[in-house]
Amino acid sequence: PGFIVDSLCEAARKKESMGYPSSKGEDFFGEAVADWYKIRFGVDLDPEKEVTALIGSKEGLANIARAFVNPGDRVLVPDPAYPVYKFGAITLCEGVPVEMPLKEENGFLIDINNLRERKNAKMMFFGYPNNPTAAVGNDDFFKEVAEFGEDYDVILCHDNAYSEITYDYKAPSFLQFYRNGIEFHSCSKTFNMTGFRIGFCVGNAEIIGALKKVKPQV
Repeated sequence: PGFIVDSLCEAARKKESMGYPSSKGEDFFGEAVADWYKIRFGVDLDPEKEVTALIGSKEGLANIARAFVNPGDRVLVPDPAYPVYKFGAITLCEGVPVEMPLKEENGFLIDINNLRERKNAKMMFFGYPNNPTAAVGNDDFFKEVAEFGEDYDVILCHDNAYSEITYDYKAPSFLQFYRNGIEFHSCSKTFNMTGFRIGFCVGNAEIIGALKKVKPQV
């Protein structure tokens, strides 16, 4: 959108834009994210502790594994799925990807009952509205995922990049159902800003804090 490009040009001419930025993002950005989450999802966020900027959501998806996954740790990943979950995050940390088949007969949703046999996982990636199946999850599904994460102490990472690209369905935030996980968002999808490489991660302060520790090093 033109007004976004104009804002970029204006910011590029400011002397204060020439220095190194904070890896967590500027304070005004965190506050804007928190304001948007309140308006859009009814979710309250502490912009200092529960929000961090990303160089596109891809960077955050890869680095969250650096913060928690040790060699040999099992990580649940959908199949099919955005390749970054498996290769950019798990494999590069020498974790063990455990695939969760997304089957048409189940509406391409994760089979939560089947997951309960895989309770020794460290982390789980998932995303609805889903890429690449375009499946969507209802409230009951998200509550089931939340219960699984709580019962087995699995770090739940929800990729919500497509929340604003829906038609007869209004996507929720996973944080409406579970505050001990995290959620990734992409300005590329929501605001048509693919070349800007801006995204953000929100949610549990302890998990966000670990991501913030990794980001300045890479």
